[in-house]
Amino acid sequence: MLSVSGISGVSHSAGVNFCSKVEKTEEVASPKIVDEEIGDSVEIKHKKGTYELTKADKQQILSKARAKAAGWSILGEFVSTIYYGLRSDKTVARKFDLDPEKDKEFIKKIKRDQMLATLPGALIPSVGGLVAYIYCKNQDTSKIDVE
Repeated sequence: MLSVSGISGVSHSAGVNFCSKVEKTEEVASPKIVDEEIGDSVEIKHKKGTYELTKADKQQILSKARAKAAGWSILGEFVSTIYYGLRSDKTVARKFDLDPEKDKEFIKKIKRDQMLATLPGALIPSVGGLVAYIYCKNQDTSKIDVE
């Protein structure tokens, strides 16, 4: 039987060595060995905001929020500017899994930056939104000011 490339796969297969006997298989996954070597290192973060967002987390969230808003401004133009400008704080907090009371300043920053990212699409339809999207998508997240 020929393969798609025209070369038979059987003629080019390498031999496989099988282990015929394995001694002491109970030591392979011994609970004593696993606990000693690996230990417990699982950290669970709650979605309701019981942990502090780091600066890098905030920069990443803000970058994605800007790019999404600028992308919608390509199609929505002026309507997207109005939508992102008039959204409530609770809507933004729910969208990005933030606490509306604890992260109030960061939520306002997200709303303002999303509205500003849609302005080029509102002023210069299609082309302005496309340029804003490319800029926001390729922006270095470490240079975004979040404080």
